[in-house]
Amino acid sequence: MTLLEFKKEAESIIFRWLETEGIEDVIPSFSIPPSDELGDLSTPVAMSLTKHLKTSPVLIADRIKNEVKPINLIQKIEVAKPGYINFFVNKNKLMKLTIQEMIEKRQRYGKIDLKERKKILIEHTSVNPNKALHIGHARNVVLGIALVNMFKFSGREVEIVNYIDDTGSQVADIMLGFLELGFELENSRDRFDKYCGDEIYVKVTDMLKDSEELRNKRTEISKRIDKGEAKIEKTKNDIVKRILQEQLKTCFRIGARYDVLIWESDVLKSGLWKKAFEIMKEKEIIQFEKEGKFDGCWTVKYGDQEDEKEVIIKSDGTTTYLAKDIAVAMWKIGLIKSILRFKEYTKNIDGSIIYSSDKNGVEQKFGSAETAITLIDVRQSLFQKVITSIMAKLFSVNESERYFHYKYEIVSLSNHTIDKYFGIKSDSKFIHMSGRKGIYLNLDDTLNLMVNVALIETKKRNPDMNEKELKNIAERIAISSLKYPLLSWDTDKILVVDIDKALNISEESGSYILYGYARANRILKKANFEELHNEYNIQFTEKEEIKMVKMISTFPIIINDTTQSWDIKTLSRFMYQLTFQFNKFYEKCPVLIEDKEIRTMRLMIVKSYQITMKILSEILDIELIERL
Repeated sequence: MTLLEFKKEAESIIFRWLETEGIEDVIPSFSIPPSDELGDLSTPVAMSLTKHLKTSPVLIADRIKNEVKPINLIQKIEVAKPGYINFFVNKNKLMKLTIQEMIEKRQRYGKIDLKERKKILIEHTSVNPNKALHIGHARNVVLGIALVNMFKFSGREVEIVNYIDDTGSQVADIMLGFLELGFELENSRDRFDKYCGDEIYVKVTDMLKDSEELRNKRTEISKRIDKGEAKIEKTKNDIVKRILQEQLKTCFRIGARYDVLIWESDVLKSGLWKKAFEIMKEKEIIQFEKEGKFDGCWTVKYGDQEDEKEVIIKSDGTTTYLAKDIAVAMWKIGLIKSILRFKEYTKNIDGSIIYSSDKNGVEQKFGSAETAITLIDVRQSLFQKVITSIMAKLFSVNESERYFHYKYEIVSLSNHTIDKYFGIKSDSKFIHMSGRKGIYLNLDDTLNLMVNVALIETKKRNPDMNEKELKNIAERIAISSLKYPLLSWDTDKILVVDIDKALNISEESGSYILYGYARANRILKKANFEELHNEYNIQFTEKEEIKMVKMISTFPIIINDTTQSWDIKTLSRFMYQLTFQFNKFYEKCPVLIEDKEIRTMRLMIVKSYQITMKILSEILDIELIERL
């Protein structure tokens, strides 16, 4: 029994009081107060009742306090201005019950069964196959991994999709470089994805600005790709698959796994787009434009204003990104079924099969999810709004609510980072990355840089460790240190990445978390303390002991709330806060002391911290390290 049970008790008290008063339209909210003096749980419900009871929130809160009785874990109830009702937990009882629950559940601690077995489909990564991944793409991947793990932890079936845009303009740019501008297919200097992105894409983009002839050639290549012309199709497929192979290596490096790859070209070849077009045409939610700036195009309206429309088929007959995304969205939630076919493509690091859409494949039970979540940055918000609006027009409000855009802001580079690693001086605090301009941090290069920095520090701390083990630890430090800021930042804010800060163990960082966990592991190993057990007599008296156990007891609330809100940063920040509190506990409450009873109690706290961190690490895919 943890603070989640305490919260449920507080909720039940308030709901029963509201029911007694005949008030049905007020839903109380609860939150953890900023300080212990204000209690362990608080609700502002009294402030929502003024119109019902015609009196001040403080008087309403006082009345509720006087008319309800504390139960079980609730020790007392107090009122604070301007009308908060604050609940205080029975700390002694909470301490005992938290440890007992940890003993009972261990790695299942905090797990909440949603009792929803219907499938969730999550699309993430989906990097254009014309370049190597940069750290902006990494934000998408690590958020996707965490969402998948969070839903799986709560008992949901999850299907992971990586959508490969192999017919877009970026691919045409690369094809233009190889077919018309003399770039060689073989390049021994760099990986193929890096070569295509860093050299060909940047140079071609620059050349297109000043050459109408090249722009016309690019358009012609796009048309030929869209039509599936045999000769260019083979060349395109060879290039794109080579790039994808390298991209997947990078994704596997940071912990990604996939169930299925959907190729944009297969959306056309399979007839999926044709079916989607027929449905939209029949429902009269698309129209053929005969005049104006959209003359000769098929468009779809997404708002009430006349100009709130987007093109789905261009005047030259080629389909847009949006058109194919609409068709895939219908497939995701089962509005179009049994069109795409699949075959085995490759394997994840864990050995599980990754399937790929393929016209020569067989039918598989992919798609048709109860809920579809598409991870893509805010720059695609308009297109995602259009897709959601089409789901509503085609089917119903309920159907549109099954398709979600999980949006996040873009990643930028700090002034310090671009100065140190690019030699670019700037007066601004950060610079937006641009693949077209060649200003971005390649993900593998960034990780390799961070590995080298981490290796130096790891060698200092472990002079007896062999080189292979040192490099393995440095790799894990680098990946986890990069992941933490990508996960912990507000998704509605631009993320400014500073490489040096990410590796600084004295700041809020992934490295700080890793070193905290390693410290706990070192304590347990030295004490030869492996498992929690029931042979103890709980007598927590020190302030930092109580704070530590109380924070551990909040984890089920945190995981429950995050499962409902999908706000991954809450979990990652809790991971840091828990480690911060553990370090304070370690400083104030020596663990390996002679007093056997106190020693055992404090070792129980350390072990409980270790277990909670392992659970968090599995969800967030921040790999912990036993020794640093």
